[in-house]
Order: sequence, then C-alpha cells, then structure tokens
Amino acid sequence: MSSTIFNGNSRYATDFQTIIDRTVAIASMPLNQLKTQKTSLTDESTALKGLDTKFQAVQTALAGLNDAMGSGAIKATMTDTATVSASVSSGAIEGTYDIEVLDQGAFTTTLTSDTGPRRVTNPASQSLSKAAAPAFRLTVGTNTYELSPASNTLQGLVDAINAQSGANVQASKVNVGTTAVPDYRLSVVSSVAGAVSIQLNDGSMDLLAEQSHGDASGGVTSTRSREPGPNIVSNPDSQSLSNQAAPAFRLTVGANTFTVQPAKNTLSGLVDAINANSLNGVRATMVNVGSNAAPDYRLSLKASKLGDFAVSLTDGVIQLQTEQVRGEVARYKVNGSSKISESDSRSVTIAPGLSVSLLGVSTAGDPTSITLTRESSAVSSALTSLVNAYNAAVDEVDKHHGTAGGALAGQSVIRALTGALQKMTSHVEPGAGVNSLAALGVSLDQTGHMAFNEMSFYAANFADSAGVTNFLGNSAAKGFLHDAVSALNEVEDAVNGTLTAAKNSVDNQATALDNQIAEKQSYIDGIQADLEQRMAAADALVATLEQQYNYISQVLDAMSSSNSSN
Repeated sequence: MSSTIFNGNSRYATDFQTIIDRTVAIASMPLNQLKTQKTSLTDESTALKGLDTKFQAVQTALAGLNDAMGSGAIKATMTDTATVSASVSSGAIEGTYDIEVLDQGAFTTTLTSDTGPRRVTNPASQSLSKAAAPAFRLTVGTNTYELSPASNTLQGLVDAINAQSGANVQASKVNVGTTAVPDYRLSVVSSVAGAVSIQLNDGSMDLLAEQSHGDASGGVTSTRSREPGPNIVSNPDSQSLSNQAAPAFRLTVGANTFTVQPAKNTLSGLVDAINANSLNGVRATMVNVGSNAAPDYRLSLKASKLGDFAVSLTDGVIQLQTEQVRGEVARYKVNGSSKISESDSRSVTIAPGLSVSLLGVSTAGDPTSITLTRESSAVSSALTSLVNAYNAAVDEVDKHHGTAGGALAGQSVIRALTGALQKMTSHVEPGAGVNSLAALGVSLDQTGHMAFNEMSFYAANFADSAGVTNFLGNSAAKGFLHDAVSALNEVEDAVNGTLTAAKNSVDNQATALDNQIAEKQSYIDGIQADLEQRMAAADALVATLEQQYNYISQVLDAMSSSNSSN
C-alpha cells in the first residue's frame, strides 16, 4: 500500500516509503485473511439463498397439490337443479348424496293492516272518517240513507243519523277510553227487534263492526265503530303509521318482545329502527300497495328464519300488522332415510363440506342426486408443478456434492436437504392399489429426478379415485402430503428449520467478520498514519543534514581551490 501523505525530499525518501509499505503490508495480512473468509461466507450465503428459493418452490407446489385435493377442486352436479343447488367447502368427500325436499318451509310475513276509522278524543271537533270529504252512507237492512252532517265531526255524524227517522236506528257516542285518555266511538243500535244488518261507509271504508245481531225473539242489532287502524302513509319520510303522538312501539317475534325506538316518528324511521337490531329475527321493508298518484306505503315484516311463530307490532294502543303468511320449517330426507329432517333455514348441510339450498319441492319419492367429483386436471397440473419444483431442488443440491462441489460441499445442511428430498419420495401406503408415487405415474430415476406420466395418473384416478385420495391425503393429517410437508418443514421451518438455521449462522458470522474487518482496517490506518508522520520527520532531518553537508563541502572545495592558486 503506497503512502498518500508521505512525500520525501531526501535521497533516502524511497527507502522510507518502502519501510511504510512493508510495515502496512505485514499488518494487513490478518485483514486479508478476514476478507478471504468473508468472501467464502458470501458464497455460502448466496448458495443457501438459492437452495431456499428452490425448496420454498417445492413447498408452494405441495400447497397447490393440497388445494387440488381439497374442496376447491371438487365439483357438484345435480340431477334436478330446479329443486336444489349445492356448494362445496372444506371437508367435502367425493361421492353421491340424495335429498328429497318435502317442504321448502315458509317465513312468517306481515303487512300493515288496512286502515280503520280515526281515533276521536273530541267528538265536537274531530271526525271519525279519515277522508277529506267523506260521503257517508248508512245501510239498514236493504235500505240506504245518504247522510250530510252539518259538520264533519263525530257529533255531527250522530245528529245526522238520528235525523233519519225512518231508519229505525239510534246513534250515540261512547267513550271506551278514560277521562284522561278518551277514545270516542260511534254506537248505532236498531230501535226495533229483528235480524237486520247495520253498516256505515264514508266512501272509502266501512266504519262499523257488529256487536250483536238482532233476532225475532226481541234482540236488536248493535254496532260500534271499528278499532282505529294505522294511518294511511303517502310519504314515509314525513308520516307515521301510528295515530299516537308518542307511540311506544313493541315488536313481538315468537316468544320474544323488543322495544323499538325510531329516531323519528315516521314510517322510514320505524323501518330503520327495526333493522338496526340484528337480533330481533325480522327484516323490515316499505311497500307501496297504492299507485304513483295515490301512494299507500305499508310496513312489511319478514321473519329471518323459517318456523311456525307469529310476528306482530303494536304502537302501545293498537296492533299495526296483519299476518300474510304463517311460517313453517323446511322438511327433507337424505339418502332415502325414513327420518324427516327439519331446518329453520333453506340452506342445509347434509354431509361434511356439502351445503344444499332448497329451491323447490321434490316430486314425491323422487330425490335429487348430488354427485361430488374431484377435477382430475387440477390434481394432474399440481403434480406436474411438484415434479418440476422437486427436480429444480435436486439440481440445486447437486451443485454442492462431490469433491468439486460448491460453497456448501461437505456441510451438514446439504445432507439434511438431501434427506428431506428422499423422505418426500419414500411414502408408501399399506396394501395394494394406489400405494406409492409410482402408482400415480410419478417415477424416480437413478439421478434422483422425478418424471410424471399424466396418462398413467388419469388411468389410476379413473380406476380408483378413492385410492388416489387416500394415498395423497392432506397436509394436516395423513398420506403423502402430510409426510412431504413434514419433511420440508424440518428444513424450511422459520424457527427450527435446518436451512433457516444455516442461513442465520452464516449471516451472523458475516456480521461478526464485518465488525472485525472494520476494526482491523482502523488499526492499520492508524499504523500507516503514524509511520508516515515518523518517516516524514526522519526524511526532513536527513534532508537538512544533506543540505548542511553540501554547504560545508562547497566551502571546503572553495578553500582548497584558493590555496592551490596561491
């Protein structure tokens, strides 16, 4: 190493430089040895990374084969797609399954009741009718009377009915509520005995419900205005179903009751509040049973599960819903069993990993057959990938075998990797049939490389699909896949794997060498700097002496010449 600081001026400057270079070279010998070791470790690290890449590729190929043997590669076919559909998940097994759907079941469904009369708390100012301009018509037996109340109020209606002297009825108002919370109803009673019907219509609905029916023995017909019904809602964002100023909504689903508290007292607010509770077991929607010109929005409630139970909704005073459909459970039979299975869902699991959706009812005695078969092409493709990855790993390991082996020749990690590859190919199932890789069309030559005969695999799978499944097994429990994955994990495990440990060891050694090299280089740089300073001082001294010597020599020569001339 030549000096970058020392620049001698004496005739011995070259000698001084040689001293510096030789001393630095001697001091650098251990450093060079460290650098040689680092180069070797770098080669080992590169080789280990190359092996890691190849063995990870084998792991990926094994995972692909495991997936191909799983539910993802199993296909379901049905003899009747109108009755059922099928979906396959983890745990599904090839085979044929029969299901006869006896009853799809039903979800209890309710709809807002038809509207009733208005609730009247002040008969002198409020009308029984919800119509803006009611056209009252009183029917007594076969006679009809057009009514024109002086005021559109309950009291006005009572007066108009009583003014019809020939109708033979007597009208009155009756408070069926309390003094604090009045609820006035119209009462119309026949004034003569006999079987006669009485009804009052406002042009949009009948307003009376019969309390008793007259007869010839002296009984008279008695009627009273119907229970107040829900409001007609034309705008669900601003109008409520309930007649109450502060309704106390309570939803009952089977034996369970839930308090419903809408953020706003509107139909849309009620729908949102019901749907906000995922545990109440119903789904609420709004439907318009009217027209665009005259909308009539109703609340529809549908149970989330099949089953025979009621669904109701009250506002604290009246029931708001009328049942449209009473639910019932789904019923079906599997594989000809005499036992009838029941479900509160139309999606049923009839075998591990096999879910069936009930779309219709089977013809009596004619079940739908569902056949689960594995896609052979997916397994064949996965085996091809495994063979290719395995052979690439064998080639990478072979680089480090023999006397002319690579950076890892003779190391234990190579023996461990070779052993892992051998374990992968050694799995054998007891008995005849598909009991080895060779039976699947996978052969092993004398160089340790695999070859795959796709036609042999298809033949084996066609002849004994169950045997192929049993031999390959799965990575978690049994078969070739379990043993192969276990063998690879011994070398690739992120914590305890042989290959992982070797990589970590080389990396740690390389880090330690880097630290030693840095320390040694700093030491050598210090020696060199010190020598350069010392040699520069010596050279300067010699140069001074040389100048003095030359000066004295010149003086003596001059004196000698002077003496000679005299």
